[in-house]
Amino acid sequence: MSINWADEHATFPFLRFLEAHAATFAEEGLAIGPEEYVTMPSHETYTGTWRVFLLAIGPWGHEFPGVDYAANRARCPRTYELLQQVEGLTVGGFLRVEEGTTILPHKDFRDDHEIRAHLGLRLPEHERAFWPEGTARCIDIRAIHEARNPGPGPRLTLMVDVRTPFVVPSNVIRPWGKP
Repeated sequence: MSINWADEHATFPFLRFLEAHAATFAEEGLAIGPEEYVTMPSHETYTGTWRVFLLAIGPWGHEFPGVDYAANRARCPRTYELLQQVEGLTVGGFLRVEEGTTILPHKDFRDDHEIRAHLGLRLPEHERAFWPEGTARCIDIRAIHEARNPGPGPRLTLMVDVRTPFVVPSNVIRPWGKP
């Protein structure tokens, strides 16, 4: 199998699917109140308030005890239904980074057959300069990455982890902040 790593949308067709349904994801995601989210674990990786609203959790459920996934899915039924159509989906939900929050440089564990993607729903101005809202991008969470939200308002993305039929080598996904 020949893979064109320079063209994320050709390599990972689910990105186009997410973008095609961005309005639905935004409508349901923006309707979730901040109190409905749960705080992200690993407080040492951020300052401020970083929250998640999970619909599909895969292997990370133990990090979010007490989350009522059935209630979350009922709260966002169209999003959940659409996510079920993403082949290989292991994790899916909304990430909300409040104004003034910084996610510090860090690396995360990821299986070499998985890729993470974010669909920008409401982004701070500095990110919209290189990442238009409604656009999906991959991120290699094995590489050092970070984010910040200087405001105004919350930063909202739809985040998915997808298992691929191939290994995703290190250093083939372009770093954030680069067009």
